[in-house]
Amino acid sequence: TLIALHTGKLTDERSTITAGDSTSSVLRIDSAFKKHSDPHLTAVAQMIGRDTLKYWIDSVKYGNKKIGNGKEAFWNDSLTISPDEQLGLVKRLYFKQHPFRASVQESVKKMMIVKNNSQLQLAYQVGIIPQANGQLVWVIGWIEENRHVYPFVLQFDAKAEMDGRAVGEKLSKELLEDLGFFKGIM
Repeated sequence: TLIALHTGKLTDERSTITAGDSTSSVLRIDSAFKKHSDPHLTAVAQMIGRDTLKYWIDSVKYGNKKIGNGKEAFWNDSLTISPDEQLGLVKRLYFKQHPFRASVQESVKKMMIVKNNSQLQLAYQVGIIPQANGQLVWVIGWIEENRHVYPFVLQFDAKAEMDGRAVGEKLSKELLEDLGFFKGIM
């Protein structure tokens, strides 16, 4: 999404994307991003093109920087990233330190916000990667309380039949609460 907005393939968060699968459903990019809709995000990757995608993956030092070829270039098994690398990426996004326009980074940050009030801001993205024996679930974001930001990354394996998104969101909130967040003391 950062790459598509920065390169002008998408104009803003209201831009629409048609899924590249058999449904051909249409979503705004902010909705596709929040839902982590693979068919829509795959369509965005195709829109960007492999060479441009590779350039920006290298520029932000995304994981092992190995993207594949073809339709599923971004979402294949060759591209991997560690939780520590993800933490660095979300921290640089929060502080607008990526090599993208500040307005683009701010737009993506806004897409990640789940809760925002006078006490706190909670923002995250949930990603689910199907695996042979289940799914790999990522929850990547930050919580901001008392003018301090705390980036976080949660990665875990889940059974295929589990609702990885719901479990990831619940587990993230429980872990943050156990650390003292949501109580106004952090």
